[in-house]
Amino acid sequence: MCPVASLIVTVFGRLAWVVPAGLLAFEALAQQPVPYTQVSAGGFKSFAVRADGTLWAWGSNVDGELGLGAPTSAPVLVPQQVALPAGLPPGSGWAQVSAGASHALAIASDGSLWGWGSNGVGELGTGATGPAFAPRPVAVSAPAGTRWAHCAASSSFSLGIRADGTLWQWGQSLLSPSGAWAGTPLPVTAPGAAPGTTWTAVSSRRYHVLALRSDGTLWAWGRNGDGEVGDGTRTDRAQPVAVPVPAGTPAGARWVQAAAGREFSLGLLSTGDLCGWGYNANGVVGPSAAPLQPALLPFPAAAAAGTRWQQVHAGIAHATALRTDGSLWTWGENVYGQLVNNAQTVPFAPVREATNGTWAQVAGGHVHTLAIGTDGGVYAGGAAPAPGTTGNPYNYGQLGNGARTGSLVLQRTLAGPLGRRPAQAAAYHVYPNPARHWLAVDGLPARAVLTLATALGQAVRVETASGRARWDLGNVVAGVYLLTVATEDAAPRTLRVVVE
Repeated sequence: MCPVASLIVTVFGRLAWVVPAGLLAFEALAQQPVPYTQVSAGGFKSFAVRADGTLWAWGSNVDGELGLGAPTSAPVLVPQQVALPAGLPPGSGWAQVSAGASHALAIASDGSLWGWGSNGVGELGTGATGPAFAPRPVAVSAPAGTRWAHCAASSSFSLGIRADGTLWQWGQSLLSPSGAWAGTPLPVTAPGAAPGTTWTAVSSRRYHVLALRSDGTLWAWGRNGDGEVGDGTRTDRAQPVAVPVPAGTPAGARWVQAAAGREFSLGLLSTGDLCGWGYNANGVVGPSAAPLQPALLPFPAAAAAGTRWQQVHAGIAHATALRTDGSLWTWGENVYGQLVNNAQTVPFAPVREATNGTWAQVAGGHVHTLAIGTDGGVYAGGAAPAPGTTGNPYNYGQLGNGARTGSLVLQRTLAGPLGRRPAQAAAYHVYPNPARHWLAVDGLPARAVLTLATALGQAVRVETASGRARWDLGNVVAGVYLLTVATEDAAPRTLRVVVE
């Protein structure tokens, strides 16, 4: 009997499956447990997307922001499934979710964009012109056939990137919080951006926005009183301005990810270096007092040799980041134990979370932190009573543990059972995986839409192709990504791709 060539597909850091080389395709993970692929933490709420396309929500629901039906004054303590809107193609699921302060956005597998929760200033993008809310998903206004690749819900405004790489914004004006607002998406342009480049990812929090373009440049706009825009000034910016790469970084370094906090910003470079700028309460942007431009954060002294940063996320006032060995590090505000390091003191530097686990994705909310472990499960921590108190008024069950009880360490939530997918025949051939310099997909039908996204759901590459696609990965930082292929006559299929 001739031997069968196999490949080790490394997923979520340490987790690995042995897959016959001839079956390295989107359905090669059939009969494996269905893991969670993305988490998003809003003000006092949490969302999680599973690889089977189901979406789960828990926490505060006073404005219907969980998308479960009627608003409730009582918190939702156990994760509940968010139903798909009627009219989607058979086999549809949810692909990405973003939690805002009182509303949420999510992209369905057919590329349609939906919102729910508060709509007082048009943040749901439906064209409504008065205060209102939607307790279940409603469609964001867009021309027929529009496909969305990425979305970001903020305090009272929203953003989305379409599959063609254009960026759109709606809701409350960033520079006029008590005045103008737009009830339907409006295009965002970047004066001076290189011709032919497109938007690839966007992050927002409160009143400023960070967005990446396909050439590795980073752009920011909005309120800038604390230097959170990063252009070296405190001048508010109505239009995107370029955020410089800090001096002293290696030649050719480019931005690969950005995360907006309340009045601060964080950015990840292709070199694996992490930068911070803006308001520096509790050392959330590094050792500098209050940098108006990106400044390098020092690597943690306790980090494993040879590792570097590969993912960053900003909560309201704290930061979370993963290194290439899957370790999770946190810093910034810690009154409610949101740094999940089994303490409530401020470290003023990145510290590893208390369980010393390995992690695939992380997200920070107001007073809590969510993470996906290498086992594919959802974990949560924080929202504990402040020292010297007996309760936390900011705990609305966002840990998903069945009670309004906080935790100083990450603990597994009560999110739905993993389940299993039925085995199916292999469809698209993806190689090499792990990839280093390039990635190819063979066997594509006509006009397939390919999206390479981070574990946070931030699109890195979006392309329409037929037959075969080949991507240069020179500007893609090492890490675990989700590659989705969407077609007109079949449900989208997703594979995890490792970039070394």
